[in-house]
Amino acid sequence: MGTVLPPRPSIEENRCGFWVSAAYHPAIEARGISEDTCELLGIGYLPQGRSPLKGRIVFQVADARAVNTKGDPPSRVILSHLGRAASDDTDPKYLFYQGFHKSAELYGQELLWLHEDAADQAQTHGGILLTEGPFDVAKAAEAGFRNVVGAFGAALSTTQAGKLANLARHLGVDTIRIAFDRDEAGQSGALKAAALIEQAGLKAQVFDWDASVARRNKCARGGCGPVASDLEAQFQLTVADAQKVLDQVVSLTEADEGNSELLARMVTTFESLGLFGAGRQILLPLFLAISLELGALFGPALLLRRRT
Repeated sequence: MGTVLPPRPSIEENRCGFWVSAAYHPAIEARGISEDTCELLGIGYLPQGRSPLKGRIVFQVADARAVNTKGDPPSRVILSHLGRAASDDTDPKYLFYQGFHKSAELYGQELLWLHEDAADQAQTHGGILLTEGPFDVAKAAEAGFRNVVGAFGAALSTTQAGKLANLARHLGVDTIRIAFDRDEAGQSGALKAAALIEQAGLKAQVFDWDASVARRNKCARGGCGPVASDLEAQFQLTVADAQKVLDQVVSLTEADEGNSELLARMVTTFESLGLFGAGRQILLPLFLAISLELGALFGPALLLRRRT
């Protein structure tokens, strides 16, 4: 992943330097990444200057490290910068500075060490999510996730696996969920990464892009087994919940001795949109819940038309 640049940045450039010129850019916005996320991770477009990264989207590569020997807690330290082409048809796509070893770091690792929500999210979502590139991490961060790191490509190293083990201990989890790209390189790399992660003493789970297709094909051949049982159990719970809400609607209607004009209109609307009716009963709880919420909000006079 990427091409190494011959010149190495000065210490001052590495710490801040050209970063003051970096700005938000349409290419970043087009990927659904906000200015807040850019500020969080250190992402910006470098329009000019003498840096070989100019004309590219620049990512700060950082870590959480102690800046002195006085016992102060670790803080965010910029290790290097990488430049990503603003368009996908530019080659090379990524540029790294000489001296930076991407196989020794994880993109976004500082958030897992420093962000207040990282531990809770890792424990709630079942571990750390490992992706390929910086944009993958940025998209996850945009969605609010703080338990995601990137491997700078689909080839995880032993050193990176060791870093994942350290992060997992810090966060109190033992599982790494691997979500590499769907292409052949990504899926092959994910399997190799899983092996390294398990060697580091962790559990590895590879995201299966074709799981839904596989389940459908398996059931079509009459071999649903546990898949069918799980789906049936979920459906029964949904039906039970829907029946409870329906009973409330019926009870409310009968108590007021009226019929529900609003409910009738909503059924017609939902059916016209293809959201309700034959084969779409799974949306019944949503339909009924919306009906009740509208009734509670605007009052029985709007939900029920009394008979005169």
